[in-house]
Amino acid sequence: SQYGSVLDEADAGIFGGAHNWMREVNSEVQMLRRQIAQNEEARRKDIEEAQRELDKEKFDRRDSLNKLRYDFENHIHEKIEMVVGEIDGLKKMHRRDDHQQQVDIDDLVTDVNRLKENLLSVCASWGKLTSSLQESPQDVEASMKKSTSDVFDDLRRRSTLK
Repeated sequence: SQYGSVLDEADAGIFGGAHNWMREVNSEVQMLRRQIAQNEEARRKDIEEAQRELDKEKFDRRDSLNKLRYDFENHIHEKIEMVVGEIDGLKKMHRRDDHQQQVDIDDLVTDVNRLKENLLSVCASWGKLTSSLQESPQDVEASMKKSTSDVFDDLRRRSTLK
Protein backbone atom coordinates (compact mmCIF):
# COMPACT_ATOMS: atom_id res chain seq x y z
CA SER A 1 0.00 0.00 0.00
CA GLN A 2 2.87 2.34 0.80
CA TYR A 3 4.54 1.33 -2.44
CA GLY A 4 1.20 1.70 -4.33
CA SER A 5 0.83 5.39 -3.53
CA VAL A 6 4.47 6.00 -4.42
CA LEU A 7 3.94 4.22 -7.78
CA ASP A 8 0.73 6.19 -8.44
CA GLU A 9 2.59 9.44 -7.80
CA ALA A 10 5.44 8.30 -10.03
CA ASP A 11 2.99 7.29 -12.81
CA ALA A 12 1.21 10.61 -12.43
CA GLY A 13 4.51 12.44 -12.78
CA ILE A 14 5.62 10.42 -15.79
CA PHE A 15 2.23 10.24 -17.58
CA GLY A 16 0.68 13.45 -16.25
CA GLY A 17 1.36 15.37 -19.48
CA ALA A 18 -0.09 12.56 -21.58
CA HIS A 19 -3.18 12.36 -19.38
CA ASN A 20 -3.71 16.13 -19.65
CA TRP A 21 -3.28 15.99 -23.44
CA MET A 22 -5.78 13.11 -23.66
CA ARG A 23 -8.29 15.07 -21.59
CA GLU A 24 -7.88 18.11 -23.89
CA VAL A 25 -8.25 15.97 -27.01
CA ASN A 26 -11.32 14.29 -25.52
CA SER A 27 -12.75 17.69 -24.63
CA GLU A 28 -12.15 18.95 -28.21
CA VAL A 29 -13.78 15.81 -29.65
CA GLN A 30 -16.84 16.35 -27.46
CA MET A 31 -17.01 20.00 -28.49
CA LEU A 32 -16.73 19.04 -32.20
CA ARG A 33 -19.48 16.45 -31.76
CA ARG A 34 -21.75 19.10 -30.25
CA GLN A 35 -20.97 21.51 -33.10
CA ILE A 36 -21.64 18.82 -35.70
CA ALA A 37 -24.96 17.97 -34.05
CA GLN A 38 -25.91 21.67 -33.96
CA ASN A 39 -24.90 22.14 -37.60
CA GLU A 40 -26.88 19.05 -38.63
CA GLU A 41 -29.93 20.32 -36.75
CA ALA A 42 -29.61 23.75 -38.40
CA ARG A 43 -29.31 22.14 -41.86
CA ARG A 44 -32.29 19.89 -41.15
CA LYS A 45 -34.35 22.96 -40.21
CA ASP A 46 -33.16 24.79 -43.34
CA ILE A 47 -34.11 21.80 -45.50
CA GLU A 48 -37.54 21.58 -43.86
CA GLU A 49 -38.11 25.30 -44.41
CA ALA A 50 -36.99 25.05 -48.04
CA GLN A 51 -39.32 22.07 -48.54
CA ARG A 52 -42.23 24.03 -47.05
CA GLU A 53 -41.47 26.98 -49.33
CA LEU A 54 -41.20 24.66 -52.34
CA ASP A 55 -44.51 23.01 -51.50
CA LYS A 56 -46.15 26.44 -51.11
CA GLU A 57 -44.74 27.65 -54.42
CA LYS A 58 -45.88 24.44 -56.11
CA PHE A 59 -49.38 24.87 -54.68
CA ASP A 60 -49.47 28.55 -55.69
CA ARG A 61 -48.30 27.71 -59.21
CA ARG A 62 -50.89 24.95 -59.56
CA ASP A 63 -53.59 27.22 -58.18
CA SER A 64 -52.63 30.04 -60.58
CA LEU A 65 -52.49 27.65 -63.50
CA ASN A 66 -55.89 26.18 -62.64
CA LYS A 67 -57.38 29.67 -62.31
CA LEU A 68 -55.87 30.71 -65.63
CA ARG A 69 -57.15 27.54 -67.28
CA TYR A 70 -60.63 28.04 -65.82
CA ASP A 71 -60.71 31.70 -66.95
CA PHE A 72 -59.49 30.77 -70.42
CA GLU A 73 -62.02 27.96 -70.87
CA ASN A 74 -64.81 30.15 -69.49
CA HIS A 75 -63.87 32.94 -71.90
CA ILE A 76 -63.81 30.54 -74.87
CA HIS A 77 -67.17 29.06 -73.95
CA GLU A 78 -68.68 32.54 -73.59
CA LYS A 79 -67.37 33.49 -77.04
CA ILE A 80 -68.77 30.29 -78.56
CA GLU A 81 -72.15 30.89 -76.96
CA MET A 82 -72.13 34.49 -78.14
CA VAL A 83 -71.36 33.49 -81.73
CA VAL A 84 -73.99 30.73 -81.66
CA GLY A 85 -76.50 33.20 -80.20
CA GLU A 86 -75.76 35.72 -82.92
CA ILE A 87 -76.19 33.06 -85.58
CA ASP A 88 -79.49 31.97 -84.06
CA GLY A 89 -80.60 35.60 -84.05
CA LEU A 90 -79.61 36.02 -87.67
CA LYS A 91 -81.52 32.90 -88.59
CA LYS A 92 -84.67 34.15 -86.87
CA MET A 93 -84.48 37.60 -88.47
CA HIS A 94 -83.86 36.35 -92.00
CA ARG A 95 -86.25 33.46 -92.46
CA ARG A 96 -86.97 34.45 -96.04
CA ASP A 97 -86.70 32.19 -99.03
CA ASP A 98 -83.93 34.27 -100.53
CA HIS A 99 -81.46 31.72 -101.82
CA GLN A 100 -78.38 33.95 -101.50
CA GLN A 101 -79.12 34.81 -97.86
CA GLN A 102 -79.55 31.14 -97.09
CA VAL A 103 -76.22 30.35 -98.75
CA ASP A 104 -74.53 33.11 -96.72
CA ILE A 105 -76.05 31.79 -93.50
CA ASP A 106 -75.01 28.23 -94.34
CA ASP A 107 -71.46 29.44 -95.02
CA LEU A 108 -71.48 31.29 -91.72
CA VAL A 109 -72.69 28.16 -89.89
CA THR A 110 -69.94 26.16 -91.58
CA ASP A 111 -67.38 28.77 -90.52
CA VAL A 112 -68.71 28.75 -86.96
CA ASN A 113 -68.58 24.97 -86.85
CA ARG A 114 -65.01 25.11 -88.09
CA LEU A 115 -64.30 27.77 -85.47
CA LYS A 116 -65.77 25.51 -82.79
CA GLU A 117 -63.58 22.64 -83.95
CA ASN A 118 -60.52 24.88 -83.95
CA LEU A 119 -61.39 26.23 -80.50
CA LEU A 120 -61.80 22.69 -79.24
CA SER A 121 -58.35 21.92 -80.68
CA VAL A 122 -57.03 24.98 -78.84
CA CYS A 123 -58.68 23.74 -75.63
CA ALA A 124 -57.16 20.29 -76.15
CA SER A 125 -53.74 21.83 -76.73
CA TRP A 126 -54.25 23.95 -73.62
CA GLY A 127 -55.05 20.81 -71.65
CA LYS A 128 -51.87 19.16 -72.97
CA LEU A 129 -49.89 22.24 -71.98
CA THR A 130 -51.25 22.35 -68.46
CA SER A 131 -50.66 18.65 -67.93
CA SER A 132 -47.17 18.87 -69.39
CA LEU A 133 -46.18 21.54 -66.87
CA GLN A 134 -45.83 18.65 -64.48
CA GLU A 135 -43.12 17.23 -66.79
CA SER A 136 -39.50 18.20 -67.34
CA PRO A 137 -38.68 21.31 -69.43
CA GLN A 138 -37.43 19.12 -72.33
CA ASP A 139 -40.68 17.13 -72.37
CA VAL A 140 -42.71 20.37 -72.28
CA GLU A 141 -40.79 21.81 -75.22
CA ALA A 142 -41.23 18.64 -77.29
CA SER A 143 -44.93 18.47 -76.40
CA MET A 144 -45.48 22.14 -77.32
CA LYS A 145 -43.73 21.69 -80.67
CA LYS A 146 -45.83 18.61 -81.41
CA SER A 147 -49.11 20.24 -80.27
CA THR A 148 -48.44 23.42 -82.25
CA SER A 149 -47.43 21.42 -85.29
CA ASP A 150 -50.58 19.27 -85.02
CA VAL A 151 -52.86 22.34 -84.78
CA PHE A 152 -51.21 24.05 -87.78
CA ASP A 153 -51.31 20.85 -89.84
CA ASP A 154 -55.00 20.47 -89.02
CA LEU A 155 -55.71 24.09 -89.99
CA ARG A 156 -53.77 23.72 -93.28
CA ARG A 157 -55.62 20.50 -94.08
CA ARG A 158 -58.99 22.14 -93.46
CA SER A 159 -58.18 25.26 -95.46
CA THR A 160 -57.22 23.14 -98.49
CA LEU A 161 -60.59 21.36 -98.30
CA LYS A 162 -62.46 24.60 -99.08
